[in-house]
Amino acid sequence: MNNVPHSDVQANGSSHGQHNDDAARDAVAARDEDSTALSEWDRLWDVVQKNPDDFASWEYLLRSAEQDEGGSPLNKDSSDASTEKLRTVYDHFLAKFPLCFGYWKKYADWELLLEGAQKSVEIFERGVVSIHNSIDLWTQYAAFRIETFPDDESAIRSLFDRGADQVGQDFLSHPFWDKYIDFEESKQNTAGVVSILERIVHIPLHQYARYFEKYTTLTAEGDSGEAGKADEEDQRKQAHDRNVATYMKTQSAVEKRWVFEAEIKRPYFHVKPLDEGQLVNWRKYLDFEETEGEQARIYTLYERCLVPCALYEEFWQRYVRFVLSRDDRTGAHSIFIRATTIFVPSTRPAIRLSYAAFEEGEGRVDKARAVYASILQQRHLETLTKSAYFEQRQAGLPGALKLLTEAIAGSSSNDSKAYLEVVKARIQYKANHDIMHTRSVYEEAIRTYSASKFLFLSYLLFEIQQNVTDEKAVIYIGQAWTSIKASTLAAEEKRDLGLRYLDHLHETSNDIALINAVELEVLREYSDKAGEASRKRSVEGTDAGGRVIKQMRASSSAPVPPAPVAPVAPTGYYPPQQPTGYYPQTGYAPQGYGAAANYYGAAAGGWDYSQQQQHGGTGY
Repeated sequence: MNNVPHSDVQANGSSHGQHNDDAARDAVAARDEDSTALSEWDRLWDVVQKNPDDFASWEYLLRSAEQDEGGSPLNKDSSDASTEKLRTVYDHFLAKFPLCFGYWKKYADWELLLEGAQKSVEIFERGVVSIHNSIDLWTQYAAFRIETFPDDESAIRSLFDRGADQVGQDFLSHPFWDKYIDFEESKQNTAGVVSILERIVHIPLHQYARYFEKYTTLTAEGDSGEAGKADEEDQRKQAHDRNVATYMKTQSAVEKRWVFEAEIKRPYFHVKPLDEGQLVNWRKYLDFEETEGEQARIYTLYERCLVPCALYEEFWQRYVRFVLSRDDRTGAHSIFIRATTIFVPSTRPAIRLSYAAFEEGEGRVDKARAVYASILQQRHLETLTKSAYFEQRQAGLPGALKLLTEAIAGSSSNDSKAYLEVVKARIQYKANHDIMHTRSVYEEAIRTYSASKFLFLSYLLFEIQQNVTDEKAVIYIGQAWTSIKASTLAAEEKRDLGLRYLDHLHETSNDIALINAVELEVLREYSDKAGEASRKRSVEGTDAGGRVIKQMRASSSAPVPPAPVAPVAPTGYYPPQQPTGYYPQTGYAPQGYGAAANYYGAAAGGWDYSQQQQHGGTGY
């Protein structure tokens, strides 16, 4: 059984009557002669079109659209142009921010006023598809149905059943359940109330005790009414024995979750970032539910988490990994679509890179290429790297080299260019294993970018990887070290690379004279002269060679033996309502070089997107 529902992402407000940009332009073209009000609307519309992430401008625009040409609230007699503008703005706003449940309710209210109940129903339906786990919206929709169509009990109960499937497992879903119970009680349907309560008492809810008390009262009354007085006590005892296990189990489940629920300060969506404590709490809560292993509750918590955390790709990535662990590839695809087309800004490429890899793995190469293309303009190094390897796999070496050559030519950063030259060298070596050609690529690159530690480290490691029993290989490694010494790298950086070279000599060479000569050179020329930074690190727990020292701490005045030197390595989608329904350090690492120390994966320092976000980021 597929636990995660799949829905068309268009259901989030971009279809079901939503107007496109042409409709927006038509609305503007149909304006009346009040140029002051209209110019303000035009100005705000232009702002949100240029920067759709500007939430405040959207709010101003909505307020403007809710007024007619004369500045009065819209009403049934307002012009068609005014009502069309209102719908255009709400449709576009809710397509961008579908988790703002309060605006779905406002939109439904406007349609009730302007067009009538049936149009309002359409907006509510779009809303509960777009934010399927909104307790407030489901409750408001049910209240609207009860008030507007009181005689259609079948449709009302069907709506409650749909809502219960979507929000009933939520720890704070008691407002919805209360509304459901109130409705059945208003119809004097005691059997219906008991049926609802029989479902609720098994769910760990904030107000579980209140529901259980009501449930035990109603079931006791029912049992005693059917039995004779002589059997009344026995019936009560049987009812108690039948329910106590359920109560204790539910109580225990509530107590386990209370510690996490108490730390949730913002359960709703907002463009403002969450503080780290909130993110940590969600991570721990998800850890807990996954350990508990109850699938329905795990999915419910992921969906609930992705309301306040909708802009955080780490939670989308985690959700995808969880779903893939259940072998639900259709569900994973739906999550990717939802995250990349609606919620996570394009300035954050990690989820899109995962999506591209997923599509490639599914055999949809053209789709994968389109995903890469959508973020290549951001010019993130990780994106360029993974795109190049993708092209090598799918189109061969020329396509990868073309992409990298263009990226190098278009970059203004020497550090980025040096990094991409390394990627270019590795891709060529992977394709043809031509050692001499790859060596020439490195030699040319170090002449151009003589200040890149990552480039020199990659060059050194490339030579180390060759046949160490070959006398020529020893010469080439030595030449790489000579190039490092002649570079413009800082003394500390030369020291780090020299220590890596020295480690290699200890591991492979029997020439003690060479080992001693290199060690003297590294420590004398680059460690002793590395300056204040090295001396400071020595005080803080590293030796003169940059190796971390494991210091022993004593709790008494007993003599402390000398500290040994110990080198260490440097780190859904929407459930169906209806048919619509997954980042290097380059310093000295004697026991963690190469792949183990992430020397081969990314630019030094890891993937940092903050710089790009400072220039046209979303502000999230």
